[in-house]
Amino acid sequence: MTPRPIYRWKSFWFGLLVLVFMGWAAWDSYQTRTGAVLFIPGSAYEVHAADAKFFLVTSDAVSDGFSLEWVEPGPLDVEAWKGRLAALNGPKVSEITFGAALAPFFLAWIGRLGWRWRKLHKASSQGLDGPFPTC
Repeated sequence: MTPRPIYRWKSFWFGLLVLVFMGWAAWDSYQTRTGAVLFIPGSAYEVHAADAKFFLVTSDAVSDGFSLEWVEPGPLDVEAWKGRLAALNGPKVSEITFGAALAPFFLAWIGRLGWRWRKLHKASSQGLDGPFPTC
């Protein structure tokens, strides 16, 4: 019994769905920015997606307690954003491109598909019969 072709595997379609979603998210972030701000006593953490990048901003902020605020989606006003960051006490900005976020997933997905393909074809060439896993 020969194993199913790759396009019939659930893991293939799941990975393809994630890649399409990440592509859409990168395309959408060129046009708008979205984000959230988490306040913890003594610090604030912001996550933004804009210009096909993720921005993580950590800063010392005065807050009375825990709170989470969503940033309204809209056009990215870089100057206003930088001015607001300058008002915070010692912000640290980290940038991660969508490609850097996508590459580890893509490599792991391709590696898993290749490993599974090799495993199934090795089993079928050794004459092992039976239902092959469908993942």
